[in-house]
Amino acid sequence: MRALLVQFIVAAVLIGGVLLFTRFTAWRSARAAQQRAAVQKKGTAAAAAVASRIRSPSPPPLPLPATEPVPVRTASSPHLPPGGYQPPPASGPVATPVRWVPEGETVTVAGISFNGGLIYFGDPARNREFRDEPAVIDPTLAVDRQRVQDVAWSASYWPRYDRLLPTDRTLFLNWLSHGRADGSVAIGIVFLFYYGIERRILVDAVTDPAARAEVPRLLAEVDRLRRIYVHSAFHDYSGSLRDLAIALYGNASRFRATATLSPGNMPTGMTIVLGRLVGEGQALPAVLAFDWARCLDDAPRQSAFRLVEAELEALFIARYTARYPTGLVISAPKRQLSIEHRGAAGNRIGLRLTVGVPDVRGISAPQRPLLQLLQACLEDLGALVRVRKRERPTALEVAAALPAELRGSGANEGMKPLYDLMDGALKSTPIGVFAGDRLLTAAGVLAGQKWGKRECTALLSALDSIGIGVEPDVRFDGPIVDATKSVAVFRLPDDAARSPSANYRMGQLLLQLAVAVAAADGELDEREMEEALQHLDRLFALEPTERLRLQAHLAWLESAPPSLAKLSNRLKSLPPEPRRALADVVVGIAAADGRIDPAELRTLEKVYRALGLDAATLPADVHRVQTGVAPRPMQPTTATKPQGLDVDAIAAKLKETAEVQRLLSSIFVEDSSMPLVDAVTPSVPTYTASPIESANLPIAGLDAAHSTLLRQLLAHSSDMVDRADVERWCDPLGLLPDGALESVNEAAYSVAGDALLEVDECISIRSDIRDILTRSLEGVPA
Repeated sequence: MRALLVQFIVAAVLIGGVLLFTRFTAWRSARAAQQRAAVQKKGTAAAAAVASRIRSPSPPPLPLPATEPVPVRTASSPHLPPGGYQPPPASGPVATPVRWVPEGETVTVAGISFNGGLIYFGDPARNREFRDEPAVIDPTLAVDRQRVQDVAWSASYWPRYDRLLPTDRTLFLNWLSHGRADGSVAIGIVFLFYYGIERRILVDAVTDPAARAEVPRLLAEVDRLRRIYVHSAFHDYSGSLRDLAIALYGNASRFRATATLSPGNMPTGMTIVLGRLVGEGQALPAVLAFDWARCLDDAPRQSAFRLVEAELEALFIARYTARYPTGLVISAPKRQLSIEHRGAAGNRIGLRLTVGVPDVRGISAPQRPLLQLLQACLEDLGALVRVRKRERPTALEVAAALPAELRGSGANEGMKPLYDLMDGALKSTPIGVFAGDRLLTAAGVLAGQKWGKRECTALLSALDSIGIGVEPDVRFDGPIVDATKSVAVFRLPDDAARSPSANYRMGQLLLQLAVAVAAADGELDEREMEEALQHLDRLFALEPTERLRLQAHLAWLESAPPSLAKLSNRLKSLPPEPRRALADVVVGIAAADGRIDPAELRTLEKVYRALGLDAATLPADVHRVQTGVAPRPMQPTTATKPQGLDVDAIAAKLKETAEVQRLLSSIFVEDSSMPLVDAVTPSVPTYTASPIESANLPIAGLDAAHSTLLRQLLAHSSDMVDRADVERWCDPLGLLPDGALESVNEAAYSVAGDALLEVDECISIRSDIRDILTRSLEGVPA
């Protein structure tokens, strides 16, 4: 019994110990749990306190943009509202859904007020669609106004308002409160505001009519910011947005791209506009056609036309309008346009847009003619590019380099004095005569500037290109323009010759002689001179432009008639043969109508005396002409051709009178500082020309000077020519060597199908092309 009691006591003790240990263990675990809960509670409270003063830690930064990163520029606003750090009230501001704040509504954040509107305002947590929108101004976030004066903008790429430091928020809000016009702030501040405008246009306006109605005002704000903040990335993004908005909501026919245009890179806005026009069956406007051509894959890069961009556009538009008076209409392709727009905000890097218009990017039919037109226009502006590369080109040089479509009083403001002078001189008459210094001054020739044949030839060629003809003209055997003497000017048609034909040269020579003879008796009789001019026109069957130039030449001669005495003295110094040949020509002209009246005989006697010939032989000479020994009149070949002279026979006579011709010309150019057009220096190789060639007829479209240079090259004894020799040949002809050689090669292409010259330090003449050109010249009809 006792042993049983002992066992019971031992068991009870053991059970009690186990229970006590179990309760102790449970108490200790509960105690530890309470301690952990207390620590966690304190940590949460501390974190909440810190969060009230400092924003929550930033998530990992977004990847860098694929395009040019936005440079961070340190700046602080010079205008800070009073006060220091402004944490939200203990109870916190009332959280309201995000809304668009229109222009004019006042908003206050942490004591900073602004009424410019055009922002998103509210708590993004209340609107799921705005939780990823960087531009939303959340009034519940902290703002630090105390330390902002000493802190620069620190946000990196693609700033978000909810991830800014409190000081950065203050900088942004201060910029808003002072009218968004401080040009010294970091560009990231401008971008953050711009993100809101971008969303309003690309997202809200698609479905919200009120937002769509705001688009013009939003674009005006974008334009204002672009004027203040000259930053490449901002201008690229904002320009692209501007184009896209106008393309989507504006007048497609008046669209003009803001974004930079380059080959193979058509802006999104232009793609949409082209699709709208094609889809609606509208014609393509000229300006939009020009922009489209610039974006094609094979279009020239801007560096090729940087110096002539405005002229290239004007020329393209002029020729496009001439080719397509009502505009080019393009058939709509079946494929619809779907594009991806690269926005500025980080959440709009790739924004897919389905516009519902035809996609014109893949159609080639209209692209080919536009590209060809653009390339042709640029090629025709090559001369202007070369002029613009000079150090100080004159207004006349620029005007002369313009294609015909761009010439006129409005094309070059520097040409206004010259155009005004011409308009005044030709207001009521086809030919105007005034002092040479007025022409030189209006053309930009400066006093004391080097002035010789080369400079005068360049001036007259430039005047030709803008439709102004001048007499005297060194290219037509005249003297250089003299500031102390008169000039005659006239409107020069586009098809006017730039060098004298054989007929014109004979007519001009005899007109000079006629004026000198007539002036010897006293005052010139204008009626008689006009009759003489008509007589020469009829005999030599002059072209209309030649008749006009000869009339201007007569007006110039009448302003200062040549001296017959001086002419006579010089003619008498020549051998008898050329003087007799010239007399035969004069008699032949007088007898061209089959009779010589007494007045004509008296004039012929004066000519004979001027030539130092015995006037007693005149009747016999007249008889020889009338019996067919001398040059005979030509019979008209068609019903419309006037009766003329036997030009072949007279040309043969004038070949004998080459010295006479040069001497007659020298009467008018004796004071010139440069050689005559047809003077030849001793170092120039001689070339035995046919009678018609000695009259310097043009070759393959070349003028007289270039034709002379070509003959000299063909007559050269070697296949190699020193550049110094070419320069020496070009100088008396008034030509610039490089341009002249290029013109010769172009003429060779037209005749022989290849270039005559290979131009380097030494100039090589291709013998096969030389032979072809030589045979071609020998085959020119006399």
